Amino acid sequence: MPQSVEGRIEANKRVIGLLAPELQKHHLLELQGNRYMRVAGGIALAPALGFTISVHDVQRSEDADGVWFACRAELKDVISGLTLAEATGYVGMDEKRWATAPRFARMSMCQTRAIAKL
Repeated sequence: MPQSVEGRIEANKRVIGLLAPELQKHHLLELQGNRYMRVAGGIALAPALGFTISVHDVQRSEDADGVWFACRAELKDVISGLTLAEATGYVGMDEKRWATAPRFARMSMCQTRAIAKL
């Protein structure tokens, strides 16, 4: 029998309470006085809350503005199988850091950015 929305929210609060010390210790970044969870923290937290994250193929594109890589990430509910969120990550060759990076590194960063948006 499927869990009610309220029951799942309460269960997730308990899970987050148990994981919070570990997430705070290893997965938070302080930037300009604000604390942000790193991508790895979200990846670690998702399955504990009943979600899966998947990233689809990285695509290389080119137009008059230049070359870039794009890929899409999805957040799915394990119980229902429904896609709850989608996000697209991009890496452009006009970015100083990525202009000379190896192709695999640009593709990996594209995936990281898509996941981070979820």
